[in-house]
Amino acid sequence: MNKQEIFNKVRNHLLTQNQKSILPINHPDGSPICRYKTKTGLMCAIGCLLPEGFDTARVEGHYAGDDQVVSVLLDSGVLENNGRKFGGDIDLLCDLQSLHDNYDVEYWPHQLRKIANDYKLTVEE
Repeated sequence: MNKQEIFNKVRNHLLTQNQKSILPINHPDGSPICRYKTKTGLMCAIGCLLPEGFDTARVEGHYAGDDQVVSVLLDSGVLENNGRKFGGDIDLLCDLQSLHDNYDVEYWPHQLRKIANDYKLTVEE
């Protein structure tokens, strides 16, 4: 997938789901524990890119740029290994993950437009 395709899929997913993919318990500081996929079917920004039926246990707790997560995204065709570096794609994935994890849902539309602008992507309205 190219950056625009990744962005579109994640944006559509987040705005449709309209809630965070989190555990019912929080970190000791009170912040939510985000998950790639929950048992109830919620998915975070990166979780929606993982293959259907993929057991996220091996990647939970790892950020989008981690080798384990990148390996799964390569194997599933989200990231393309065609001899070029895909660092910009990883940066986009990390920014989308950060959006899900660090912003309240009401700020997602604005932040998604900002990310699109940062990466020179278009926003479907």
